[in-house]
Amino acid sequence: NILVKNNLLVKDLYAVGVNIGPGSFTGVRAGATVARVLCQQFNIKLAGISSLEILSYLNKEKKHTTVILDARKNKVYFGEYENGIELIKPCLKDKEELFSCIKRNSTVITDTSINEFLKENNIKSEPYESYNENLGLYLAAIVQNRLKNADNNFHWAKVKPLYIQKPSISKPKEKSNVF
Repeated sequence: NILVKNNLLVKDLYAVGVNIGPGSFTGVRAGATVARVLCQQFNIKLAGISSLEILSYLNKEKKHTTVILDARKNKVYFGEYENGIELIKPCLKDKEELFSCIKRNSTVITDTSINEFLKENNIKSEPYESYNENLGLYLAAIVQNRLKNADNNFHWAKVKPLYIQKPSISKPKEKSNVF
């Protein structure tokens, strides 16, 4: 729809940005795959951006920002940013570690679940769902900034989903020897 409204074709694109996670295992894989195929076929630059970095842009003051998302099983995805610069790459932490990791003057952006957990422990945070913002615009701004700096390689083959933890699937049952 965006291309049609702007009278553009895919081949007219200079670069594409894609959210590489963490997030929905299937959604992240599907988005990254579509972006990679599109960019491969049309020789378009591709930038993979973490969902935590995208969410850090909700802090309009561009001060220190901590982004924390529920990773389930008493774990969280954690990242720190300041003025649009990544200070701590997205990583996995135990929920209980958060109390020693969150900096005092940081704006803390979370999802609803982690917001409730932090609120119960007297730590102020803001759930990203309450912002009502178009996160795609932040993704586009990050990609545009990276293209200006041109210090990144934007080859489609280098962009892969950000798997911080293994998907929660069960192992197949051991087969017994049946003759």
